[in-house]
Amino acid sequence: MLFPVSTIKYPAGFDIALQVRVQDRYQTLKEVVVIGKSYRQDSLENRERYRKIFEFEGGGLQTTSAGNLDPNSLINAFRFRRNKVMRSFQNRLVLEEQQKFIDSRFTKGLVRQITGLNERDLERFMTLWRPTYEMVAFNDEYQFHKYILDASRYFKTGVMPRNTSPETR
Repeated sequence: MLFPVSTIKYPAGFDIALQVRVQDRYQTLKEVVVIGKSYRQDSLENRERYRKIFEFEGGGLQTTSAGNLDPNSLINAFRFRRNKVMRSFQNRLVLEEQQKFIDSRFTKGLVRQITGLNERDLERFMTLWRPTYEMVAFNDEYQFHKYILDASRYFKTGVMPRNTSPETR
């Protein structure tokens, strides 16, 4: 049987059981645990995985704890191509993290709840009126929800957003 998640009234009481046939009568299956991750956990794991990239400052001269010039920083100051690639990768990781943050807040469920749009219009609306990272990160919940509601009113009347390119949003 299929159960759309959006129609489940009481998720805590919804129990999912799998029936598995085992050939041997007394064979034990390993326990399976499913853990949902939050945006924050994913972000922290990503920051840890790419720690060297996120901490990269590129090309500056540094001193050792004894006050002497660090030879590695001197060498790295003249590794122009490496520094450029590291900065580019760092910028790409930050942009990706920002897009995931927007995805974690600007969800279909929230937009559907606020706007009442159907599935086809919902997809189009979420593509055209996707908020910027700054809009999501620096506005409180009321302002964010008001943005979605106002944008849906414009969308329903056929008004297009000023900037429809997701890359520059």
